[in-house]
Amino acid sequence: MKSIDPNSHELFSCIVDFSQQLSKRSSQQGHAASEEVITTDFPQLINGKSLSDFVQQTVDDVKADPLSSLSMRVAVAKAMISANVGSSDDAASLVLDSKLNVRGVTVETCQDALAFMASLDKKEQMMQLILSKFPFAKEQELSRVWNH
Repeated sequence: MKSIDPNSHELFSCIVDFSQQLSKRSSQQGHAASEEVITTDFPQLINGKSLSDFVQQTVDDVKADPLSSLSMRVAVAKAMISANVGSSDDAASLVLDSKLNVRGVTVETCQDALAFMASLDKKEQMMQLILSKFPFAKEQELSRVWNH
């Protein structure tokens, strides 16, 4: 997957999740072949860095690319929270500062972003951005995300 789309938000999320799961397990609890793959191949996925350094590098990459997708920005912001990289305000700004002038902005990706931003108490700011991008969107339709 990394060779096909190294900037995939799904790949990034899976790497972060796998790394967090690895840190929770006791060493050498799996099959020898699995352990070998984990110890030799997995570090290449995170460029030989710690999880927090990998997430920080991705934050820097997203900030440097003003057109990085909304889905990637949300995935990285979520990883910032789960890996304790920066503050929740830093994570929120990764999404909000884009003003939704990035790739992959659809009603669906906005709903995902809105749900995440609501968890950071930034739903009003996100809603304003969405309604400015999609002026005919109904606030009540988008608001259903807050209640789930």
